[in-house]
Amino acid sequence: MINDEFIKAPGSLFDARETLVGLGLSPLNNIRNLEIARKRAGSGNLDDKIYGFMGLWSLGSLGNRDAMILYAGVIERHVAETTMPEAQATHFHAVADNWRRIIATTVDLETMMNGPRPPTQESDDEPTQTFGVMDPPVVEKAGFVILNSIGDPQSQEGRSLSTRFSSILRKQVPRRGLTPAEGAVAEAIAYRYPWASQAAEIIERSFAIIRGTHSDRSYAKPMIFVGEKGTGKTSLAIFVAQLLGRHWIRLPAAGTSDGATLAATPRGWANFRTSLPAQAILESQSCDPCIIIDELDKSSRIGSQNGSVMGALMGMLDIPSQYYDTALMANIDLSHTLFMATANRIDTIAEELLDRFTVVPVARPGIEHFDTIIASLRRKTAEEYDIDEFALPAFDDIETEALKSFFSSSRGSLRALADAFEVTLRSAFDRQRVIQHH
Repeated sequence: MINDEFIKAPGSLFDARETLVGLGLSPLNNIRNLEIARKRAGSGNLDDKIYGFMGLWSLGSLGNRDAMILYAGVIERHVAETTMPEAQATHFHAVADNWRRIIATTVDLETMMNGPRPPTQESDDEPTQTFGVMDPPVVEKAGFVILNSIGDPQSQEGRSLSTRFSSILRKQVPRRGLTPAEGAVAEAIAYRYPWASQAAEIIERSFAIIRGTHSDRSYAKPMIFVGEKGTGKTSLAIFVAQLLGRHWIRLPAAGTSDGATLAATPRGWANFRTSLPAQAILESQSCDPCIIIDELDKSSRIGSQNGSVMGALMGMLDIPSQYYDTALMANIDLSHTLFMATANRIDTIAEELLDRFTVVPVARPGIEHFDTIIASLRRKTAEEYDIDEFALPAFDDIETEALKSFFSSSRGSLRALADAFEVTLRSAFDRQRVIQHH
């Protein structure tokens, strides 16, 4: 029986960290701990479930909002699935309601329990994490100077750009990317995208040297995720960017007939603009954003009459530390920028460009990944409607088997399964209303 010892209100940071250490985890509010606690809490084994409860309670007490949501949900689910005295069930529901009130009022538990945190140089725009926070860099650094000058600064365009880029011009731009704890990225990908194990291995290898040398960089070689349509390449690329704590921008390249969407439009044109990476650096006030070129293989080829995304990308990856932006009329350092791309095939991509990428094959998911995908779709749906995922009705055996059969017949297409999931969810809501009315 899970008792009051493991179902309780938020505790102090000291107790939360001590509990994590007692579970054999690092005393940190990071993604690795959250994913471990999440999986254990959903286990059918009592010891694993208690372990998960304690982990979620600890992370919730450290201020992790996603852990709070999960903890409230597993408490309510435990009450629904367990025979217990009415008084105890009422008490547990009250504890869950207390956690939900904390979530609703977005209380900063760390500040509430320990006072205001010291000021930092971080941007107010926090990383687009959807769950937890990665471990901080081993060595804190103010950042790097990305832009040393603006060309022709006395011209009207030069003065305008100097004003617009004043926040990063000749100044150290903070690093936003996070150095994850060893194994954290691999475990997170294995949990959300178990069919993409090669991506996890490649990313983990890219951080091995950084950890070993205590480098302040978060360098990663450009990656291109290659696989059939419907294998989740784009969402995986975004997920990786989020895991690494980077500000990311997705550029759909399919059907793009020129490179102006990625490269700069030179001065002299009425609608001139800087390159997409320069805009990302300025908008995020970080030296290391992530640019995701989606469906690179469907863009126009290098040498096309009006330029091409491939050609623009080639220029950026040639000597990234000295990329010449034709709108800035100056070099801008893109060596900290992480470039990722997706493609269904690589034979249409120029060989000299492909050589600059690490090719990451993304396999088609199999029926053994069905439960993981459905859980991910439930989370995504809950996020889109800003509700708790436990508010969504569970599928009955008939609905589940129908989805599995459809998944198999669609050859493991995530896109097709997402559409079928939405239809089935509507059916489950209808079934739920009929039951309630009777």
